[in-house]
Amino acid sequence: MSRRARRHRSRSSCPGDGVIPRATAGALFSALFLLASCRATSAVAPLPAPTESDVLKSFAAGRTILEGFDSADGDDFRVGDTALYGIRLDDPDGTHASFVRAVVRSGVLPASTAAVVDDDAGGTPLLVSPSFSAITLTRRSGEKTTNESGFVVVEITVYDESGARTGRSFIGAPERFLRAGFFGPCRRAKSLLDGSGAATLEDAMEGGADPETERALGDEFLTMIAAYLSFLETFRSSPDLESLRRRIADSVVEEPSLLSVVFKGLTLQLRPSLETVAAETRALPAPSDDAIRYSTTMRLNDTLALVLDLAVVESRPPLAVVAGVIALDAAHPSHPERRFAARLLATRRGPATIEAR
Repeated sequence: MSRRARRHRSRSSCPGDGVIPRATAGALFSALFLLASCRATSAVAPLPAPTESDVLKSFAAGRTILEGFDSADGDDFRVGDTALYGIRLDDPDGTHASFVRAVVRSGVLPASTAAVVDDDAGGTPLLVSPSFSAITLTRRSGEKTTNESGFVVVEITVYDESGARTGRSFIGAPERFLRAGFFGPCRRAKSLLDGSGAATLEDAMEGGADPETERALGDEFLTMIAAYLSFLETFRSSPDLESLRRRIADSVVEEPSLLSVVFKGLTLQLRPSLETVAAETRALPAPSDDAIRYSTTMRLNDTLALVLDLAVVESRPPLAVVAGVIALDAAHPSHPERRFAARLLATRRGPATIEAR
């Protein structure tokens, strides 16, 4: 299983300011123009909640990989922090299940370095560098905010529906952005909505939110965009997930018209919508007493391509390796029977003290 990891250290920024990770550029462009001020985007109706018992039946084999949830402990990554997702896809060919495990395999490393990882298959050691290390986001006012991050090596292992391993790879994940997660801005937005009784976040802010509160929400939202990019990049960078990603995209993503691609190229916009924040009420496998659920839309050339619901909690280790995301749901906009669901099934906190490697 020898594989030499590609070096692709990039700087993410607004248009014209540098190189943007190719798989996440559209999400960043959307953030620059739509979300930085934290005024409301158009409301998105949450997806109907799937029947949890049916979803969870698909993940019975996950118990052979990892079982149980360790409590959050401290704020820093440890080697051995682990999270296991069960993934279910309903498409015209039937129902398909698989599992993805993420394990932290290094301490926090400077972005300017690379990590050498031993391949347990006995091949050549792997060289792992960060997928990206800095993000520059621009507010509508033109003000720029740059955040930088070190990285941790994350081992991504893929399993089939029986729990048999089908692939493994290593990626360099921006640790600061994963630890920031999504929960902070969601909690603040929910507090504003609940406290004001307004129907929309924009109404709540216009009804009395002071400038400091609005700016604080804006700052948290910019951090949320960085977490989005990091979460997506963590799983996009794994070559062993390519076939699963492609199958999910083919099933649940609405494609733009051929003419729009010919004349416009392909533009992706990812729009988290804080209009939809609400307490999570489903009986999820992961502890979810404080979880918040909200929606994100993805557009391809102005075509609504996907509505994605996320359930998130505070991103503290061991949950930080997946940015605190405990559930994801998506459905094809025109064919809702084509569905994708992911559930966090188990976590493990790495040991407090480790032997230097």
